[in-house]
Amino acid sequence: FLVLSGQGEIRLRKLFTDEVVTFRVSGAEPAIVDMPTFWVHSITNTGTQPLVTLFFADELYDPDSPDTYPEDV
Repeated sequence: FLVLSGQGEIRLRKLFTDEVVTFRVSGAEPAIVDMPTFWVHSITNTGTQPLVTLFFADELYDPDSPDTYPEDV
């Protein structure tokens, strides 16, 4: 994930644990945050402007098999 503009917070939690890692991100200081396997994530806009992000993956999105499962961080 890469924040292009705005500011936010990316939180990651390793599945089956309470371990949470938090990254404060901003378009003013672009940085890539990788989503490791078996970690759930959330992205929250913490600023007053829209949060614009870029996501990339190693495979094309298949709407018939989204590989997305709701899970609380």
